[in-house]
Amino acid sequence: MAQTNMKPIACRFATLASLAALPVLAHAQTIPLPDVLAAEHALSLGKPVTATIDLSRCTGDTATTPAGTTRGGVTVNPYRIQPDNTLSFSDTHFTVRSDGTPITQFLRYTIDATGTARFASYIFAMPAYTLQSHVSYTCKLGEGVKLFAQF
Repeated sequence: MAQTNMKPIACRFATLASLAALPVLAHAQTIPLPDVLAAEHALSLGKPVTATIDLSRCTGDTATTPAGTTRGGVTVNPYRIQPDNTLSFSDTHFTVRSDGTPITQFLRYTIDATGTARFASYIFAMPAYTLQSHVSYTCKLGEGVKLFAQF
């Protein structure tokens, strides 16, 4: 008789453990953020926010800027919100070119309240930090640049 009682108790415990995990699973949803105010709200709640970019959907800021062909993404950390609700964030990474030359790349994203996103890349040769290239693009939030938050 003890065994028959143990089985239902074990099943109930497993069911309770599964139900306890549901809120965690439900909060792990990644949702698109339609505008800067939604991104600012997610950031103010401490939610992880990521950005993706598809430069083929953006426009070069000068007549000599090459057409964009790359895609990428970055976690928004750190960030800055200006009084006009412009959101800015950046990324810096040390890497090597395909020929093995070491470089440092600085990426800067700025998205204003109208949904206009600006992206700039600065590449510096190492170790002297000599500027090798600078390009910038303008994109539309939701098209060339997309923001996502985990809730």
